[in-house]
Amino acid sequence: MQTAAYNNNKILPRVMALCMGLLLSLAVCGRGYCLDPPVITPIDEFFIEHNGGPVLIAPPDWQLIVEGQVERPLALTLDEIQDYPSHTQMATIECGGNPFAFKAADLIGNAEWTGVPVRTLLEQAGPLDTAASVIFTALDGYRVSIGLVTIYARDDIMLAYGMNGETLPPEQGYPLRLIFPGITGNMWIQWVSHIEVSTEAATREFVPLPPHCQIVTPQNGQIITTVSRRLYGMALAGEREIESVEVSTDGGISWNAAVMLTAYVPNVWRHWEFDWSPPAPGSYTLAARAIDTSGAVQQEAGIYGWKIFSIDVSVPECTLALKHKKIDSGKLFKARKVTLAITGAEGFDPYGAIDLGPLEVLRSKVSDRKGILRIRALVPAGLEPQVIPVRVGDCFGEIEIL
Repeated sequence: MQTAAYNNNKILPRVMALCMGLLLSLAVCGRGYCLDPPVITPIDEFFIEHNGGPVLIAPPDWQLIVEGQVERPLALTLDEIQDYPSHTQMATIECGGNPFAFKAADLIGNAEWTGVPVRTLLEQAGPLDTAASVIFTALDGYRVSIGLVTIYARDDIMLAYGMNGETLPPEQGYPLRLIFPGITGNMWIQWVSHIEVSTEAATREFVPLPPHCQIVTPQNGQIITTVSRRLYGMALAGEREIESVEVSTDGGISWNAAVMLTAYVPNVWRHWEFDWSPPAPGSYTLAARAIDTSGAVQQEAGIYGWKIFSIDVSVPECTLALKHKKIDSGKLFKARKVTLAITGAEGFDPYGAIDLGPLEVLRSKVSDRKGILRIRALVPAGLEPQVIPVRVGDCFGEIEIL
């Protein structure tokens, strides 16, 4: 297996990537706020997908063969490929099966890829006038065909030998992986060993990824154990810019705007968050939908519809053990202070979430020895007799105002 250590000239892509990140951070400031740069997935956390096959190791005499309808066939070692002017770009890869598998394992990740544009190698080989497509073949025999016009129209279709400033690992396709931003991951073939320039037309047309969202946390089936819950996720739309994300906590009946956290980069995911307080115990269907700058809204149905990416969570039923369930409001002529006592409050944060409805919480304190939460509250003047829902943490109860 060849060693892919960078020489001094190949350290430049790392420096360029850092500079790009700095410029990106500066570029998204000046509008009254600053957005974070896109999230990079560490190599050791990047998903691995080989269609059930093993990780392949390139032989010691590995070469990239470029032949077919070309004037000058090429046979290049990895060192020779690395001698070409390198290119570093950020791009998100999403497996075509992610919409079906994300509830069990995320098949999506974002990295900075370093390599050589395919167009550069083709220009060196010199395609003939009869050339129509380029066929890439991997060590395992997997093949992908791309139209020659498509490759010449883009400089971001590349063969990568570096990932996040490191040597591309075998699990991600060493020595070369095809990078095809904006297209599903089955086109990003690994262990590329052969390129044939063909007279045949490309075997398929490539449809860019449509706008779509995925909720990262909480996860499907999770039990929500906090009153205020941060929903966090990603949105992707190929080269198109995601302008906003909306979140539904009632299965798509109503939608509310999320907060965008990361800046726009073509073919790179954007992350978002949404603060949610479940109104009551029970089951909830959470969904998110993306909207791009053209106004296109993520569709409801289909492989990339928001329904397939929705998740179900639950808020447990928890009843407060109130020692004082009834409060005498007195003459109702002026506000009065009362103390509520709740047993079984060991470990409760006295500064945590407490909701007493129209009663104002003045202070709260937990007795460590007895596990009693004492809440000093203010009953406003003129409060009519009623039953008040009470929430402390994840637990619910009620107090009767007499």
